[in-house]
Amino acid sequence: MKSRTISFALLGAAMLLACEGAIAQSTKQQALEPVTRTGGIYHSYEGAPEVSPTPTPKGYKPFYISHFGRHGSRWHTSDRYYKRSLSLLEQAEADDMLTEKGKELLEKVRILSADAKDRYGALSPRGVREHRGIAERMYYSFPEVFSTRGGRDVYIECRSTLYPRVILSMAAFNERLKELNPELRISRESAHRYELYLTPMEGTDSITPLTEEAIDRFTERTIHPQPFLARILKDPSYPDQIGKDPVSFMKGIYMLASITQDVDYLNLSLYDIFTEDELFDLWQVYNLRFYLQHGPSPEFGKAVLADMKPLLQNIVASADSAIVYGTPAATLRFGHDVNITPLGALIGLEGLDVQESDPNQLYLSWSSFLVSPMAANLQIIFYRKNKNNDDILVKFLYNEHERTLPIACDTAPYYPWEEVRAYLLQQIAKY
Repeated sequence: MKSRTISFALLGAAMLLACEGAIAQSTKQQALEPVTRTGGIYHSYEGAPEVSPTPTPKGYKPFYISHFGRHGSRWHTSDRYYKRSLSLLEQAEADDMLTEKGKELLEKVRILSADAKDRYGALSPRGVREHRGIAERMYYSFPEVFSTRGGRDVYIECRSTLYPRVILSMAAFNERLKELNPELRISRESAHRYELYLTPMEGTDSITPLTEEAIDRFTERTIHPQPFLARILKDPSYPDQIGKDPVSFMKGIYMLASITQDVDYLNLSLYDIFTEDELFDLWQVYNLRFYLQHGPSPEFGKAVLADMKPLLQNIVASADSAIVYGTPAATLRFGHDVNITPLGALIGLEGLDVQESDPNQLYLSWSSFLVSPMAANLQIIFYRKNKNNDDILVKFLYNEHERTLPIACDTAPYYPWEEVRAYLLQQIAKY
């Protein structure tokens, strides 16, 4: 790993703060500080921003929260990366082809593989902590929503997809809320009927095969595995000799390096195997893949964003009901990265609907570690005066950062719900 001076670290932090206004914007420096950001969608949740929220307009108080959250940190969803990496490294060990660095890598991969065995796709302890933390900050940031003073009945409605990691993320979130206020009434459901709007994938599934050619071309131009192989193998051509693809092997080790942050109790890192340039280039490949397959790309984005229309319709309908009937106090939905990413773009949140056709420039305006880290979340906070349903404001938080909408408003990031509702319905009709 390249060494860095204190001045560069401080510069990177300052640049990140300066760019907070554009959620997905980044530089190479920011992608590498901390280096775990090169994990992209495997980057563990960084927590709330250390900035004060914009003061609420005078007289307004929060009364309802609409939420969608990605599951927390997890193990890889299959044994693919563990098994493929371990197979080549163990064969190289048997053939006496590993360097000292290669031997160190093999031992780490063995530890990672043994730890992940039969846990593929499961929520990790860090994932539990992430959702507990988000729930706690939500509770304390908007106490009026969760207050049961004076016998006030507070009901919270929760829905999740059928995946255990998502169900357990919902449970961790709920558990923390109940610890903070045992009088809260919380319903939790996970059923196919909710998946129909939480995670529809018809458009995404149709375009995914069409993206592979563009991804392969960019990978061929970007990834050069020989220096990496020379660090761990006595003969860098060894993968070719035994019929293994060197680029796939390098990508597999990168994927294992990326997931180590999500199982942080192991206190293990693979990042010393790579240079910073290699990590940045590998991340760019996977950043492009995620953008083309799940983001608002000019080529494929329309079909992907259209998948999220049922979810956005549910958000609008649930808000309408909560405003009229005064319950629930919060609607909490739990799903996946492939849902929250196009949802943010469909809504048109600041920085999430970026369209970029040049793969080499994509990272400057759209970065997966900012768009969809583990436990990524959208919170829409509703405010009103004196229970007046004709005077409601809303604020959008994405990963607990305030975000703007393309709506002219003197009180942004607080917007009149009437205008936001009309705008969201236009977005639904647009796709």
